[in-house]
Amino acid sequence: MKPYGFLGIGAVAGFAVGAIAMNMSSMDTANAAVGSASKAEIEAVVRDYIAGNGQMLMESIQNAANREKAEKLSKMINGDVPSKGPIDAPVTIVEFSDFQCPFCDRVQGGLNELRDKYGDKVRWVYKNLPLDFHPEARPAAYASLAAHKQGKFWEYTEQLWAQQAQLGDKTYVAIAQNLKLDMAKFNKDRASDEVKAQVDRDLADAEAVGARGTPHFMVNGQPLSGAVPASEFSKLIEAELSKAGK
Repeated sequence: MKPYGFLGIGAVAGFAVGAIAMNMSSMDTANAAVGSASKAEIEAVVRDYIAGNGQMLMESIQNAANREKAEKLSKMINGDVPSKGPIDAPVTIVEFSDFQCPFCDRVQGGLNELRDKYGDKVRWVYKNLPLDFHPEARPAAYASLAAHKQGKFWEYTEQLWAQQAQLGDKTYVAIAQNLKLDMAKFNKDRASDEVKAQVDRDLADAEAVGARGTPHFMVNGQPLSGAVPASEFSKLIEAELSKAGK
C-alpha cells in the first residue's frame, strides 16, 4: 500500500507546497523561490518536506475530512427525519434501508437488541433507500413517512418489517388502521409531493455517503454495510462511547 493511501502523491505534494509557502517570510519570497527553481529542485523540496512532516500532513488532511464528514452528517439528520433517542447522544447511527430488501429485514432484530442495550447513548436515524428493482419499496417508504407525520413511524415500520412478504396497498392501509391513524391524512400524506420529495432527499443523501446497496449504516459517520451481526455494531458503538468518555 502507498504510504498516503487514496490521496496520491499529487494531493499530498500540493498540500506540502502550500505548507512550505505559508512558512516562508512572505508570498513574494515564495513566488521568487518557485520562479527561480527548476522542476527537479521543487520536487526535491517537496519530497524532503513530506519525509519530515508526513504524519502532520496526514493528520491535517484527516481532520479536514472528518470536519467535512461531520458537516454532511449534521445536514443529513437535521429536520423532519424519523429518529429515536436524544439529539445529543454520543453516538448517532443513520440507517439507509429498503422495506422490500430481505437483508434489511434480517438485520432488524439485531438493531432492536442494540436499542434496548444502549438506550439513550445512541440516536437512531432512518433514511429511505428504495432500490429500483423493488416495486413496493417506494410506496412503503411513502407510507412510513405518512405515519411519521402522525408520530407513529417506528410503530408503523415494525409492522411493515413483520409483513414484508405482503407489502402492498392493503397492507399499508391495514397497518395504519391498526395504529388508529387519521386515515384521510395518512392517504393524503403518502401521496403528497412533500413526502415524495423527502424520499428523493434520502436518495441524494445515500449517494453522497456512497450507499449503493441496502442496508447501509453510518455510525458517527463511519460506514457499515450489509446485514452485519449486532456484535459488529457493538464494536463501533463501544469505540465511539470510549472516545466520548462514556
